[in-house]
Amino acid sequence: MAMAKAIVASDVGRLKELLTDGETAVLVPPGSPELLADALVDLLEDEPRRRRLGEAARKIACQRLDWRTVARRYLGVYKAARER
Repeated sequence: MAMAKAIVASDVGRLKELLTDGETAVLVPPGSPELLADALVDLLEDEPRRRRLGEAARKIACQRLDWRTVARRYLGVYKAARER
């Protein structure tokens, strides 16, 4: 994300908390290698879309994943665990 590269990924786990299909990435259903391959080929053939997705992903990474933000989140988790 920080490298402003287009992301193609299987829609698993908590990815949707960070990535939005069609805005910051191309997400495909898990267990669908054909759809994954199609998404990769589509992006390889569409440079403007690759750039748009990559830049949008970078923006999110800079907003939500900089080290200060991540450190604050970890501290919050540790504090909550200590208070239990």
